[in-house]
Amino acid sequence: SEAINDVNIGKPIYALLAIPSVGRIGTGTEADINNVRLGGANHNTNDFAPVSDGGDITDIVLARGASVIRGGEGASNNAGDGFDGGSVGGVNVAECVVAMTIQGGRGGNSTGGGGTGGDGGLVERITIAGKFTDGNILLQGGNAGNGNTTGSGGSGGGISAASLNLLQIDGNVTFTGGDGGDSGDTAGNGGLGGALGG
Repeated sequence: SEAINDVNIGKPIYALLAIPSVGRIGTGTEADINNVRLGGANHNTNDFAPVSDGGDITDIVLARGASVIRGGEGASNNAGDGFDGGSVGGVNVAECVVAMTIQGGRGGNSTGGGGTGGDGGLVERITIAGKFTDGNILLQGGNAGNGNTTGSGGSGGGISAASLNLLQIDGNVTFTGGDGGDSGDTAGNGGLGGALGG
């Protein structure tokens, strides 16, 4: 999948204080666009089918945050290892006003060839500040893909270098490493869960 990087988005000029800079940032499978309006007409889009690693999201500066930032899923592979999920890194939010979710992409499964599952996407170098945040903050590493026959499960995505400076929040703050993938059905090891810190 293609990556998204080096994006700087300010705050809305004519909007309530509780409106984030952007609703959603996602690559590949996480773009979540059913149709696109061009001029006066809607144009339908096809579902995205990944064929390699999920797209990464890096170096994002947001004045008021985003509802969701999510890396794309890695592709499954019927002839070997699954592909890795997209990582999210280098996100800087000056004033987080509402709930925000940042997630790494899911690793793809190996569906043939005795391959290992793809690793879940990482979440790293995250800085979020705010005077009052109305809602939950979730940082979550991507879940890993499963191995095939003798292949091991992939490793879940970890979280590292995250800094939150929220003076007041009406909600919960949750950091969760991604789940490790299952091993193949005849051998192999289950994948490690995503680590926190480092």
